[in-house]
Amino acid sequence: MTIIMWVISIFSSFLGPLVFLLIFRERRFVYGSSAQALTFHLILAVVVIASIILTLGLGAIITAPLGTILGIGVPVVAAISVSNGRFYDVPITGALSRKFFSY
Repeated sequence: MTIIMWVISIFSSFLGPLVFLLIFRERRFVYGSSAQALTFHLILAVVVIASIILTLGLGAIITAPLGTILGIGVPVVAAISVSNGRFYDVPITGALSRKFFSY
């Protein structure tokens, strides 16, 4: 299920992980991965939107492609990691996710 969740998160941003988080609360592995993906995508969206606003639109030249690369790259690496049975801890946002969702 976690592989499917990470692949869906490429196309749905934070909505796919949110649905998985709410449905699979009793499965610790899926819940933890969903929390990681949800936190990552929400923070990524906030950073991209804030940088565009703060730079009066010029930040979109840099942050939109970078956000796209991160939004595709991190879920692909995570899907590969969980397919091998290992939990993927997203860099930078992983610790924040564990504090918010307590898993």
